[in-house]
Amino acid sequence: MLATTIGLILGLTIAGVFIFGPGIARAIPKFSLPSFSLPKPSTKTSPQPTSTPKEFSVTITAPLADAVEPKKDVVVSGLTITGATVVIQGPIDEDVVLAGEGGAYAGRVTALEGKNDITVTAYAQNGTKQAQSSVTIFYTEENF
Repeated sequence: MLATTIGLILGLTIAGVFIFGPGIARAIPKFSLPSFSLPKPSTKTSPQPTSTPKEFSVTITAPLADAVEPKKDVVVSGLTITGATVVIQGPIDEDVVLAGEGGAYAGRVTALEGKNDITVTAYAQNGTKQAQSSVTIFYTEENF
């Protein structure tokens, strides 16, 4: 009996909202929030740094130092001069790639469980100059 009464009251309330709700909503006075405008930013452009190093050097942009890698195959990428030969040395293997337009390079090495030192060496096209950079990463098969 109690459940029937509660159901009847609830049903009548829902039906009343559908029947009388639109009329009541029109009777409520409308209000609006005050509008304001923000000043427009200046359109002056600042000079953007170039992505190619000016001097012969090599940088590692990925992976980050002391990163924990979830996969055994690690992609190493960065910047040097255009056309340089880049040797990426991992604990097990190495990958030799050529730097493309803008000096960007990317290669893949295999990591061991635990600490891994990765060394990237870039050689200029004439072979007389070389630059080197290293990064330490950690590899584990465990999920965090």
